[in-house]
Amino acid sequence: MDWAPRQIKPSIEVVDLRKDRMDFILLNSDVSTANAIRRVILSEIPSLAIEIVTVLENTSVLHDEYISHRLGLLPIDSTLASEFEFRDRCQCTDKCAKCTVDYTLDVSCNDSNSRLVTHFDIVPDDTHSKSIYGKNLPMPIPRADVTNFNGATDGIPIVKLKRGQSINMKLTASKGLGKFHAKWIVANVNYKMEPRFSFNSALMEQLSSDEKAGIAASCPRNVFKYTGVRSENPSFLGHSDKTFKLDAGGLQVVNKLECIYCDECINYCRELGHKDLIRIQPDESKFHFTIESTGSIPPEKILEIALIVLEKKLQDLQSNFTEAQSRTLGSTTTAHHREGPRAPQPSTPYIDLD
Repeated sequence: MDWAPRQIKPSIEVVDLRKDRMDFILLNSDVSTANAIRRVILSEIPSLAIEIVTVLENTSVLHDEYISHRLGLLPIDSTLASEFEFRDRCQCTDKCAKCTVDYTLDVSCNDSNSRLVTHFDIVPDDTHSKSIYGKNLPMPIPRADVTNFNGATDGIPIVKLKRGQSINMKLTASKGLGKFHAKWIVANVNYKMEPRFSFNSALMEQLSSDEKAGIAASCPRNVFKYTGVRSENPSFLGHSDKTFKLDAGGLQVVNKLECIYCDECINYCRELGHKDLIRIQPDESKFHFTIESTGSIPPEKILEIALIVLEKKLQDLQSNFTEAQSRTLGSTTTAHHREGPRAPQPSTPYIDLD
């Protein structure tokens, strides 16, 4: 059985890029590739997160476990995560600067009635890692030293202390993946296949203006707009007979990405007696992605790392498959020289992952 490689050339078109969000379109691809990118972003991007909390003192109203859980979910600058080793793979006996980063959280409320403890109160441990990484030492973000944030209002809340209360903890951050725990997830990502709309022009000519306006009003997402003016150059959607088109008799698709496939417009057309008036199909070669970063890694860097990780996985798959194939063919060749009936020659599968 021969598997011929597909002759497609996927591409990416960036639609919007902001500090913590990126919108892009994956073109000339398929569902398997789009879902692979989504899953890699969610579970395979390495990042840093607080994993160990040593409580020295806690007189606040929150339990130790509650505060530790909040600390673990704090986003930490992970742009240098690739330079760290996974703790279980490091050659050290317990922890070192190559696999962990140590912090201290020591806050007391003595003067005022209350004191809000935020991530700005977390400071690096001078006895560990700071001498190696210097200003590039991974810290919870947003970093107070590089941004004009107000620690009293813009920090991520951890706990509120009343007069006489204090908190003192030692924190250890390590490298991990989102598939191990949610605290290592770097972003939320989703994609949507672009819907393809088409109208039956012959049936559309039979509708009155009120019926066309009713179709537009039936959509809860305002995908359609009825202008009452026929477009001089209607755009067709690849049908050779040009029966279906995007603009018919003044009914236009103006917000196609807002479509949620609820079929309200189709149900309305059925009530009018024209069940084939509108056709909506997902375009399985065009995917609109949205990446919302936690802030630990810029969204464009997340996509870059995801593609590198996915490529490495495919290379490993190809290497392992080739190795398994050679072992199988080697044992089959040996069987040919044995006495007795000739062993059947299996067909050689071929996979091209390039």
